[in-house]
Amino acid sequence: MVVLAIFFFSITNTYDVKSSEDKLDWDRYSSFINEQNFDEAWGLIKDVDGGSNSEIFVEKGMLLGSGQLSSGVQRCEAVQQLEAALELGALGVLGLLNSLYGGDWISIASIEGNRIALEMMAWRILDYPKNEHVFFVFDKNRAAREAAPYMYRSAELGNEAAIRRLARLSREYPEIFNREKKSGDLPWADFKEIYCPTRVY
Repeated sequence: MVVLAIFFFSITNTYDVKSSEDKLDWDRYSSFINEQNFDEAWGLIKDVDGGSNSEIFVEKGMLLGSGQLSSGVQRCEAVQQLEAALELGALGVLGLLNSLYGGDWISIASIEGNRIALEMMAWRILDYPKNEHVFFVFDKNRAAREAAPYMYRSAELGNEAAIRRLARLSREYPEIFNREKKSGDLPWADFKEIYCPTRVY
């Protein structure tokens, strides 16, 4: 318990900028975390609108996923908060998401329709040849063909990064990334719930 409290406290204090829009008493919140009064800490933060501040979402996700609240672990609620932080660029939450998803958030969340997971899955596949993946030895474009549907679906769901990267990939692989939309060819017909509900954007 002491280690967990220190972890929360250190995360809380790694952020130097506090938005004036935050309606959270950070000193009081940090005290509750340091004293291991997690329900009290949750009471302070649960109704705070994170807005464009990923820190609020990270803190909420950590509390919900920690198992230290009287309500126990609330995995999908924690995932929702951490994915909101990820949307704001907090890549450091990937470890927390992996923990909640049994080790591989990207693979499972892409099936559930998370647009960032879809983009990351595309990049994971595109990186296979760089690692001399045995199945791509005889087909240099296989990775691009398999990655394309993930990147297109991510873009279709409004992921701006995927939209920008499609423009670059269309120049690098014009015979593969050559259409505005290519949502077919995923290894499943539709997004489906595995651990948490399918995402809505």
